[in-house]
Amino acid sequence: QTVSKYTSSWFNDSAGAGNLANGGTYSFTHTLGTAEAQVQVWMATSSAGANIKLVPFDTDAADLRGASITALSTTSVTVQLTNGGWTHLNSDGSRTTGNWGTTYTHIKVVVIG
Repeated sequence: QTVSKYTSSWFNDSAGAGNLANGGTYSFTHTLGTAEAQVQVWMATSSAGANIKLVPFDTDAADLRGASITALSTTSVTVQLTNGGWTHLNSDGSRTTGNWGTTYTHIKVVVIG
């Protein structure tokens, strides 16, 4: 098996034009040559990756939070952020939530083949 990885840089969702906020989308080009990939969205409290957390998609209709992949091709991926912001599970099972515009986001595309 081989593992290929493309990782975006950190970006601050609230820092001007082209950056994301709740409900925004982000598209970027990768060089993996396949659409069979696992895509992960991470959030942190700084561009250095402090307090990094994996962001799952939360389907609770009353509190829709997280991110989903809306397009994935052999050369690009598009991520849709929810209007409700992000959520992550803590080690004790509790949930922490926040708004996309107050954190940094990092997107990883991993191909194992």
